[in-house]
Amino acid sequence: MRPSTRRLGYPLLAGPDPDRERRRLRRRAAQLSTPPRPWVTLCLKLKRMPEHRRIKCHFPPTPRRVSPARMAEGALRTPAINELSVPTGPASPVGIDVGPDGALWFAENYANKIGRVTTSGTITEYTIPTSDSYPWGITAGPDDALWFVEQNADKIGRIDTSGNITEYALPTTGVYPMRITAGPDSNLWFAEQIGNNIASVTTTGTINEYALPTNFAGPFNLVDGPDDNLWLTENYVDQIAVVTVTTRLHGDSN
Repeated sequence: MRPSTRRLGYPLLAGPDPDRERRRLRRRAAQLSTPPRPWVTLCLKLKRMPEHRRIKCHFPPTPRRVSPARMAEGALRTPAINELSVPTGPASPVGIDVGPDGALWFAENYANKIGRVTTSGTITEYTIPTSDSYPWGITAGPDDALWFVEQNADKIGRIDTSGNITEYALPTTGVYPMRITAGPDSNLWFAEQIGNNIASVTTTGTINEYALPTNFAGPFNLVDGPDDNLWLTENYVDQIAVVTVTTRLHGDSN
């Protein structure tokens, strides 16, 4: 007849043959070269009592000790952080992208400059022709140049890897352009937060604006998705918009 069992709570579970279990636990402890855990010691004491002789003790493995070599290997995985000071201050750098020349390019919102930093840490700055333009997002274009928005000037800027800057005025003023990204159609796309538009600019400077379905949506950030659509955040109305550039614009609202 199979013996009945009764649970006494972790780590104690009733089971047959207490002597065999004690021997197993002691062998296990000897293999690990470590004394039994406190609850195992308690369990073994309980097993000596007739009323608890069928208790089965649970002996979880002892945590492995980490060797100094393994600890050193783990330390190597800790990232090293090196901070570089922008020459002009206050610069308020915002937005950064990899350029076709292998350097990193960023916008200096307060300094009214576009910055370039090499992977060895050398920083070069280029002044935007329009003063107080407040450059913001920046992205690499399909034409081996970097494109950025000028929030306060209602312009889109283009800078080549030699530092030559060209500016294109937006059709509508006071629209406050925000992020910019390269689209799946080889154009550059950006959000106009106050204008409530999404807009595109060709690599030759032709700009088109498209109104969002929801009024006062507050378009902010956009990205070229893996489905060849543009994905846009509308932070005033808690919505995400999907922009199919070859057909029409779809929003979250009806």
